[in-house]
Amino acid sequence: MKNKNKIQEELKEIAPNLSMLERNNPFKVPSNYFQNMQAEVMESIQEPVRQKQTSWFDQLINKTAALLSPKPILAMATVAIGLFVFFNLETTKLSDSDFDFGGLTPEDLTAYVEANIDDFESLDLITTNIFESIDITKNSTSSDDYIDELIDGLPEEDFMDLF
Repeated sequence: MKNKNKIQEELKEIAPNLSMLERNNPFKVPSNYFQNMQAEVMESIQEPVRQKQTSWFDQLINKTAALLSPKPILAMATVAIGLFVFFNLETTKLSDSDFDFGGLTPEDLTAYVEANIDDFESLDLITTNIFESIDITKNSTSSDDYIDELIDGLPEEDFMDLF
């Protein structure tokens, strides 16, 4: 009790207006709260009544209507436009006739490549079909004959570089 009085006096010194307020509980429990509580809780947790099942046709109509709303239509149109643009872009494919070699013949180009073979990457030579002059359709009896023909066509320096 002494502590309570001491605290009250200290409160009057620090905050006189606060110490004048009445000290009562502002919260009240409604009447019959605990008597009705069990019924209210049971009512709130009861399983909701299931709606009557709709027919498959009604479900189909509802799903179709949802697909035909503006957002899905906009998404489908965007995808369709994107696919159309992707597959219909004009890509320029270059052919041999598009290049102007200044009157050089294929034999001149082949001679240049053979003279400067070390300056080229192997992959570049393979992708340019350097071996197209060799007739693959010859009546050779085995693949060994074909390999021998390829090896015979290689210069000796290039052949030695393979090993």
